Amino acid sequence: MTSIAVESSLTFVYETLIDLASNADRQAARAAQLDDTRASSALFVLADELRVMATVVKEADPDPAAFDLLDAGRVQVATAALRFDAAERGAADEA
Repeated sequence: MTSIAVESSLTFVYETLIDLASNADRQAARAAQLDDTRASSALFVLADELRVMATVVKEADPDPAAFDLLDAGRVQVATAALRFDAAERGAADEA
């Protein structure tokens, strides 16, 4: 693979990790609004782990741990978003 292709792949993984970290931060804030401190803390920790891994990926080739974290993070953030959406809809229906 050429150095441009490798750099492009690394940039894509880095940007994906950073984007997911931002999404985790948003879901953590939603969890806090819903008084779910456990979920909020877990999502803020995930966001931090994703940013740390992004820094590692930016400096070297990603190892399987980066992709494992990315996959697990996507599931955790998506699950949280669905759960908070349902909680917000339930609260709106009660109002």
